[in-house]
Order: sequence, then C-alpha cells, then structure tokens
Amino acid sequence: MNCNKCKNPIDSSSIHCEWCGTKVNRETANSNLGEIGSYQEFLDSLNKLDKLIVGSGTVYGAMKNILFKSKFDSVKNKADYIKNYPLSNNNLEAVLQIANLSTTSIQEIESNGSASETEEEQNKMIKRAWETKLKNSLSVLDTYGKDEFIRKEVKKIRDELAKREDKKRAKRKVNFFIFGFFVIIIIGVISFFVSRNNRIGSENQEIDKRLELLEDSVNIYINQKNEKQAELLVLKLNHPANEDSPHIEATDTTIGNTFYTVKYYSFNDYWKKKKEEYLIQLNIPNAKTLEVECDQLQIELEAAKGKLEDIKEFEFGRTKEGKRRQIAKQKLVVEKLKNDLNNCN
Repeated sequence: MNCNKCKNPIDSSSIHCEWCGTKVNRETANSNLGEIGSYQEFLDSLNKLDKLIVGSGTVYGAMKNILFKSKFDSVKNKADYIKNYPLSNNNLEAVLQIANLSTTSIQEIESNGSASETEEEQNKMIKRAWETKLKNSLSVLDTYGKDEFIRKEVKKIRDELAKREDKKRAKRKVNFFIFGFFVIIIIGVISFFVSRNNRIGSENQEIDKRLELLEDSVNIYINQKNEKQAELLVLKLNHPANEDSPHIEATDTTIGNTFYTVKYYSFNDYWKKKKEEYLIQLNIPNAKTLEVECDQLQIELEAAKGKLEDIKEFEFGRTKEGKRRQIAKQKLVVEKLKNDLNNCN
C-alpha cells in the first residue's frame, strides 16, 4: 500500500503515513472498496438484514406463527453475521469503526428497552452479538494496532465502557438499597402486626384465665349458699374481646368419612353465656330481662310526665285545692319512676 499524498510505501495497518504524516485514506488507497473486512461492506450487509427483519413482521392473521419464526430466523441471521463478520488486521481503520459501531449499538439497545418479551429476547440476541464483536475488535486492535492514533481511540472506547459499567454498578447499588429498604419496611410492618396480634392474643388469654378463677370462686360461694357474694362476682364475668376463644361451641360429625367441623365461641359470647347461666341459677334477672324492664319503666315515666302536664293544664271541675293535691300526687309518681329507672340503668 502506498501513501495517498507522497506515494511512499506504508504498512497496511498504518493510520498515518510514516513519511509525510498524512492520514491514510484507505478507501482511495485500496481500489477494492468491497473487500472482506471493510466497514462499508459490513454496513451494507446489516442494512439488507434489517430490511428482511422489518419485512418478516408486517403480515398477521393465519400466517402469524410462520412469520414469527421467519422474523426470529432473520434476527438470528443478523446476530450470526455480526459475530462472524471477519476482522482484517490489514484494515484496522475498519476494525476501529466496527468497534465504535458495536459500542453505540449496545448503548442504544440498553437505552430503548423492549415492547414485548419476544422483542426483548431478540434484542438480547443482537446485544450479545455486538458484545462479542466489540470484544473481538478490541482484541485485534490491541494486537495489531501499533499506531498511536489507534491506541488513543481504543483507550477512548475502553474508558467509555468503564464509565458505563460504573453507572450500571451505581444503579444496581441504588436499586439494591431501595429494595433492601422496602424489604426492611415490609418485615417491620409484618413483625409489628404479628407482635401486636400475639400481644393481644396473650392479653385475651390472661383475661380468660382470670375469669376462670373468678368462676371457681362463684361456684364456691354458691355451694356455701352465699348467693349475695356469688351475684357480685357473676356480674364481673365480662370479656371485652370478640376474637375466637379456646372454648368449643359445637362440633359437626358426618357419618361415613368422619369429618369434624369445630366452632369456637368468641371470648365475649362465651362469658356472656356463662354469666346468664349463673344469673338464672341464682334466680336473678339476666341482662335481657333487665333491658326489657328498663324500657318499660322509661315508657311509664314518659306517660306519667304527660299526665302531670295534663293535670296542670286542665281544670276538670276541681277546686284549686283538689288540683294542687292531684299535682303533688302525680309528681310523687314521676319521681318514683325516675328513681326506679336510675336503679335499673
């Protein structure tokens, strides 16, 4: 190969003429523009393969599966072409251009993303091909690139790759910390509720045990005929929780394949039931009876108040003294009903 300017012989791998320093124009120095390993031939072939890929995905319907395989094959052919395209150590400028193109293509694939799982798989295939081509291109340039220009360009590429890797590493760290933060938060929330439920469950069990001890005392007073003291303790048999207790309410058994369905009382229902049983045993009105009696007293009180107002307003042929006595008598009725209602509540 000869220099384009001074025509002196130069090495085929040179970027600049060692005689006059002029940058070598290989497209002019080599009359064969389509030689194997040239950058232009590589680009032309890639364009043709891209047209095949686009063309294989334009028809749908009955031919969809066939065309999907056709497109996949076209993408695979492009990937194979990128990986296997020969790199000539006699045309290092083309190798350098291919290395730069590989770097740019990888970055575009990483930036653009994929619209579907199929496209993502195809993009991964092409990306792996470009990564292989970049690795091979740099290897050829490292081995045969003695020119200072080549070495500087290779360093630029490697520096750019190092920066990208640093960014990826930093992004992975951020994602890892974010993921770790949310995992810690979720674990904390779950632990809080588990701990809370365990604490509440433990508290409910403790109350239940205390009520069982209280029940034992009730039975002792009943056996001793001390109904007054038993009544005072029975009225304390209250549990605030509505969660399931260990006390069984009912079991269902199916004949044949034996199957048990166990239903448990809530803490509140169980002790309410026990309380009502003891009140009946002690011949004391239970809560429901008392509630009905209180409602009846409220009705009677309202009626008495209405009657008192009628007595005050109308004469009914009475003397003033008679009216006064009747009002006083009705006031006593109202006051008695008020007292009874207060005692009821």
